[in-house]
Amino acid sequence: MMKRSSLIFSVVTSLALLQFSTNTNAENLPPDRYTLKLAHSGKCVNVPGGSTSSNVQLDQLGCSGSAAQYFDMSPASDGYYKIINVNSGKAMRVASGSKSNGAAIVQYTWYNYGSQHFLPQKNGSGYLLRNRHSGKCVQLAGGSQGDGGRLEQMPCTGSAEQTFAIDPTVDGERTLASGRYTARAVHSGLCLDVPYSSTSNGKQLQQWSCNGTAAQQFDFIYAGGGEYEIINANSGKCVDIYRSYTSNGTDVQQYSCNQGTNQRFLIEGTGEGDFLIKTALSGNKPVDVSNVSMDEGAKIHLWDEHGGENQRWALDPVIHDAVVPSGIYKLVAKHSGKCLDVPGSSTSPGTQIQQYSCNGTSAQTFEVLHQADGYYRISNTNSGLSLSVRHFSGSSGAAIEQQENFGGDNQLFRFVPFSSGYVIRPKSSYQCLDVNNSLFSSGYEELEQYSCNYDSNQVFELELLSTPASFSAAQAVNNGTVVLLHGFTGWGRNELFGFKYWGGGWKGKKDLQEYLKSQGHETVTLAVGPLSSNWDRAVEAFYQLKGGCVNYGAIHAATHGHEQYGRCFEGLLPDWDETSKIHIIAHSQGGQTARVLLKLLRDGSPEENYEAGTVFEGGKNWIKSVTTVSTPHNGTTLTELFNPLDITEQLVTSIYRVAGLASGENVVYDLKLDQWALTRQAGESWGDYYQRVKDHQLWDESLDTSLYDLSPEGAPYIYGGAITYPDVYYFSYSNQSTFEGLFTGKHYPIASTFLPFMPQSLFMGQYQNSDLGVDQDWFANDSVVNTNSMVAPGDAPVQPYNGLPVPGVWQHMGSKSGWDHLDVTGMFTLKDINPMYLNHVETLKSLD
Repeated sequence: MMKRSSLIFSVVTSLALLQFSTNTNAENLPPDRYTLKLAHSGKCVNVPGGSTSSNVQLDQLGCSGSAAQYFDMSPASDGYYKIINVNSGKAMRVASGSKSNGAAIVQYTWYNYGSQHFLPQKNGSGYLLRNRHSGKCVQLAGGSQGDGGRLEQMPCTGSAEQTFAIDPTVDGERTLASGRYTARAVHSGLCLDVPYSSTSNGKQLQQWSCNGTAAQQFDFIYAGGGEYEIINANSGKCVDIYRSYTSNGTDVQQYSCNQGTNQRFLIEGTGEGDFLIKTALSGNKPVDVSNVSMDEGAKIHLWDEHGGENQRWALDPVIHDAVVPSGIYKLVAKHSGKCLDVPGSSTSPGTQIQQYSCNGTSAQTFEVLHQADGYYRISNTNSGLSLSVRHFSGSSGAAIEQQENFGGDNQLFRFVPFSSGYVIRPKSSYQCLDVNNSLFSSGYEELEQYSCNYDSNQVFELELLSTPASFSAAQAVNNGTVVLLHGFTGWGRNELFGFKYWGGGWKGKKDLQEYLKSQGHETVTLAVGPLSSNWDRAVEAFYQLKGGCVNYGAIHAATHGHEQYGRCFEGLLPDWDETSKIHIIAHSQGGQTARVLLKLLRDGSPEENYEAGTVFEGGKNWIKSVTTVSTPHNGTTLTELFNPLDITEQLVTSIYRVAGLASGENVVYDLKLDQWALTRQAGESWGDYYQRVKDHQLWDESLDTSLYDLSPEGAPYIYGGAITYPDVYYFSYSNQSTFEGLFTGKHYPIASTFLPFMPQSLFMGQYQNSDLGVDQDWFANDSVVNTNSMVAPGDAPVQPYNGLPVPGVWQHMGSKSGWDHLDVTGMFTLKDINPMYLNHVETLKSLD
């Protein structure tokens, strides 16, 4: 076996990796003047005010073409670049040479410091910028969409906040779209090929029968000035002209990428659908099949241009087939027969994957979901986290871990059929997944990436456990609309300046409804009373979906002392019935509301005499599934000391400040308390109105409020209790943003917790009440809800989700460690919620 089999070999290999890992998977950009545009916002990196001073932190601003947004990029060494602002003449740098997360990206006089060297790494259609000194990536702080968002460094994840379009300010002629191609010699029909799939420097290229292997696939990358770099997909090495010679017969070989002109090519169309590939060296000679040979193995060299077909190449885009059906799998290492496994069933991001004896647990089941062009996302069904190349490394030996899904190339993998199994290749590197069995292994044999050698510890067998979550036939049977139902304090799509509760922004990826619709899933968003009881909210949800005027029920209204009728709605889904069942995804209190709505639809209300033509009639089997996220099924201890109404005030204040307002005077936020005659008066400021609502005796005297339903005392008495229906699917997601004190056993909020919520998280992390059955098991929380309360209603049947959906039982999808109550909706966070929800919606659409 060609593995790390001796201590000496391991040490030498490790030292070599330390020496050369810096330029692995680097992108070679020609020295030129560029703009750096953030993929997250579409805005350009900018020096504020056109300053020429050192230590000014760089920010983002709408692209204007000013010199403050132009940067001269040129090689420093080892694939790293210096990035000089055109206006100031100063270099991009990590402030004070810091290695800390959050350190500012500033401009500073060029001194050739390591903190001024940045490595461009390809990520999708853009680049990461990795700092040499810290190893961390330039990132937009806070996920801001607005002008003035500052740049900082953070660990490399591949997120949109770390991805930049690096565009020349004066562009040469692009004659070919950057991408992966095979090159077929027109005269012979044979393909450009690296002999024996070699990864060695100096290997001369040949022509060979086209076989679809990576040795015949080449990445053509536009490098500016009308020139291209050509990289072999198997070796990761550049097509290279031997010693920069230009004489006839000079070898065309592969060699480590070094930014040389001998690795730059002009791609010229012939007018007949094929191309000449010419060296950028003096004379621009074309790449040529020697002796106009028709034979396999004929060598590739330079030759004077003569118009022959042995100098013309048909460039065919490589379309990777989806060779593995999307679905739930066990991945078994062929050399050992052991399963890929998340150690200890961990749900923590950053946990390295290992192999372990197959045991049938969800820690060993993975959803393999095709994304595009033959690349897959691989997510553990227990944690919901995605396989990821740690820190976006391109080097051999980099760990394969589970991580939040940021959508980067380091979380996309291709399955290459080999020896009755598959070799798995990350998109972000030219490596293969590999079970480490070296002397440095911990004994559990961790998963890493390593130079592709196709040994048996790089080959994996896939055992399908369930049908694909996104299988089109399943979707055709079950194409129910997804209904997003907000929690306590939630709002509608047009309130609060259009800031989206689901997504945490204004548009694009920060608008979950529109994102899911863009992926082919019809989705609507409800806007029920943010402070109302679950009964009132459930009734409002029914009429918002079906249409009609809200009827809270005559007996219910009389009992609690509010109006019987409310607002009228046209209906988001007027044709909603048993033939078009819906999937409810609910956050926080929304999960309680969904349970009440389901109970009313199925069983009606004896209190309201099963009133015909209303939601109280019952007999409506209209809901296919209920998914709850961070829901206080059994209440939250937050209500025992803090006034939950303060949460609303804190959130609204944070949002109008994000929107750039100094006060909430003109806030458009509808509390929807018409039934209590608590409506905002003409000319009444938001602050005055909300204070009037908070001071109302309703909150002290009535049990028909959110405050009672959210408490540990009131939650067990929500209408419907813990009932489940055998034909309805139930899913729950929990999360936690606290850690346990080493000596106290109490829980404390992590640093990334939403700042206004930290005091309440601290209280919840130590509160006990024997009368309520609240003990230390309730300490863990997400700053609003206790984690143990999120799993399921107290007496309901529940089981861990194992990748095989079962109706009638709450299936716990796992706990997301390090996520607070707002993270799971996308608010005030850099976390990308879209992959989690898209993955789940595709699971919902596969249900029988």
